[in-house]
Amino acid sequence: QHKPDSSMLLKDSFTADVQAVSKALAAARRLAEQAALPRVARVRLLLIVEEILANTVTHGQPPLDSLIGLRIEIRNDHVRIQVQDAGAPFDPRRDIPVTSRDSAVEAGVEGGAGWPMILEWCAIESYERAEGLNRLGLTLPVSDSTSNR
Repeated sequence: QHKPDSSMLLKDSFTADVQAVSKALAAARRLAEQAALPRVARVRLLLIVEEILANTVTHGQPPLDSLIGLRIEIRNDHVRIQVQDAGAPFDPRRDIPVTSRDSAVEAGVEGGAGWPMILEWCAIESYERAEGLNRLGLTLPVSDSTSNR
């Protein structure tokens, strides 16, 4: 039983190194469990956090001493995910090759399925490059996540 507009918030930052992914995942998992997020929404949230942070560390090449900021707000009907990093400029609205996850998998593409998956589940609310930082905002609907698509 949720209150009409209950919300739970995680606001944290992680050093931009290989440990960032597991630390961010652990924090997101704790928040999702505390919020009693439905199972499918929880799995999607964790996959999204893992993909974005792994891509940031691997491909974005942020300075080693920089931080990746992560803010997750869980409300009744949606999850807002905001990520900030000092990696290379990357606007997912225009910097992703247009391909579906299925065709990436069928073509045997190594990797490359993460962003199509994220875009299938989420709406990109915002992206800006300011003061040398990428700032990305995504919304994951909780209600969609209750189906077994």
